[in-house]
Amino acid sequence: MTPSPSAEISGQNSEFSSSESSISGAFSPVDRALQDLGASVVGNEIRIDLPADILFDFDQSTIRSDANAALQKLLTIINAQASSSKIQIEGHTDAIADDNYNQKLSERRANAVKSWLIDRGIFSTRLTTQGFGESRPVAPNTKPDGSDRPTGRQKNRRVQVTIQRS
Repeated sequence: MTPSPSAEISGQNSEFSSSESSISGAFSPVDRALQDLGASVVGNEIRIDLPADILFDFDQSTIRSDANAALQKLLTIINAQASSSKIQIEGHTDAIADDNYNQKLSERRANAVKSWLIDRGIFSTRLTTQGFGESRPVAPNTKPDGSDRPTGRQKNRRVQVTIQRS
């Protein structure tokens, strides 16, 4: 029997919990949060991309009140990990402004998510932040003819959270 996603994420391999999940058809809060946030497990890491458009207003680094639902799901996943697990928070932007401006905006956004987590009981010693500005796009910001590609820019505006599983 395969472990439930939350058992795999938390490092547990309990046949009982996965049997119970299969019988009831219910997802644990961690399973639901992982699914809702589109988390991926790569080796010993959990990776979550939070779209900046959900977290922040355009060109801002103050977390929007309606972002709390997504961040609460992130907190659920973090709280299911060992208290020694490290969490890397990375800010990314599109390429609309100049490099220096985007670098600083990405740093402020990563730090805003860090502060939100600290305010909810995650120890700062577990958290590191880094801003990458526009240097690590996941999609093209422009079309081949050089015109704007709004869908690509939207994908590039994100905060990526990587949780190291212990």
